[in-house]
Amino acid sequence: MYDWPSERIQGKNSTAIDGNSIAGDLNATAILTPTQSGLTARMISKYRPKALIVAATPFPEVARKLALQWGIEPLVVQESPGTDQLLSVAVTAALDKNYIQTGDIVVISAGVPVGKVGTTNMIKVQVVGGILAKGTGIGRKSFMGTARIVYLPEQDTFKKGDILVSSFTDARYVPLIALAGALIIQEAGVTSHAAIAALEYGIPAIIGLPDIMTIIAEGQRITVDALAGVIYEGAVSIL
Repeated sequence: MYDWPSERIQGKNSTAIDGNSIAGDLNATAILTPTQSGLTARMISKYRPKALIVAATPFPEVARKLALQWGIEPLVVQESPGTDQLLSVAVTAALDKNYIQTGDIVVISAGVPVGKVGTTNMIKVQVVGGILAKGTGIGRKSFMGTARIVYLPEQDTFKKGDILVSSFTDARYVPLIALAGALIIQEAGVTSHAAIAALEYGIPAIIGLPDIMTIIAEGQRITVDALAGVIYEGAVSIL
């Protein structure tokens, strides 16, 4: 993921031009624009980019209007309190709709802070990571690290910052949870031991994954995105 210098971004029109130029230079698959009013997507559409414009909005009425614009595929996503959360949800929704695929280059144009109309002032480039599994996310954080398949709570290969992957947890696992950067647990239930422990220790967790012990390999580098409830292969930058 790369950040373009803020000096290049001066106003909505300049941002739209820069986004189109970057997408063309990098042969990006899509320009992804989380939007409140639809204005950013419409500005980008004016320049007729080769890349697909994916506009993610929490408002169905905005999505309906954008569907009439040239080159725009609207997505209705859940409303998010911050830019990081909104962009994470938007990327996942675009993957679900097959607008983008694993390995695609995506240009993201958005505004900081979220919710303030007319503040499109950020351009980022992201390579889309492959999704290994989806479950129920606990918390709003993301974490990149090494997966450790834990069958016994006394496992001595577990190190601080590793991601604990297990069929369940109970009180015996607390010493490992205290070291973990994230939890991935087969057992479901928002009142399960793992869910409560993740909240207690302030780490992201994804639960309710029946086949996860066979999907993730010991020592594999993965990214846990608790907000979207998604596990990505490799180190993926969650914006």
